[in-house]
Amino acid sequence: MINENSVVGTIVSDEASPSFGVFRFKAKHDKYVTPGSLVATMVSADIFLIGRVTGSHEHNPHEEAGRVAVRDTMGIKPDYPKENLSLLIHRDYDVEVIAEVKKTAETTFEVSPPEKMPRSGSDVFVPQQEVIMDVMGLETDESTRTRCDWTGFSAQLLHRFLRSVV
Repeated sequence: MINENSVVGTIVSDEASPSFGVFRFKAKHDKYVTPGSLVATMVSADIFLIGRVTGSHEHNPHEEAGRVAVRDTMGIKPDYPKENLSLLIHRDYDVEVIAEVKKTAETTFEVSPPEKMPRSGSDVFVPQQEVIMDVMGLETDESTRTRCDWTGFSAQLLHRFLRSVV
């Protein structure tokens, strides 16, 4: 359900996170998610929470308004370590918890409203597409489902358009 390559960050603790409804995570320096992406975090061996990314923020004290103004005025080029080498630069993502998922068998899941709270320090990962499809109640059979991702959607529209024009 979770593999090392799918981990995108770690849940952090602050005044608002984690709670039953939301959590915030610090992203790994080489991992990015987009608004609306679904992410998950384990709360026990067979239960995980799925949430939707609602926002993000980059923390970079080197680019605060006062420092940028000084650099611009004095004609100084920025010179500081990139995110992967910095102790100060990081990205936080906000996540709204939408479901609690219990694995009932190897390939089946029971979805319910969230009752567990995510834990600070827990990994945040991108669930496998099959899990998302199952959890969201979408068709998992490739031959019968309509693709909803951008490439599939645009390719279907282009095909329909070309078919109607020709």
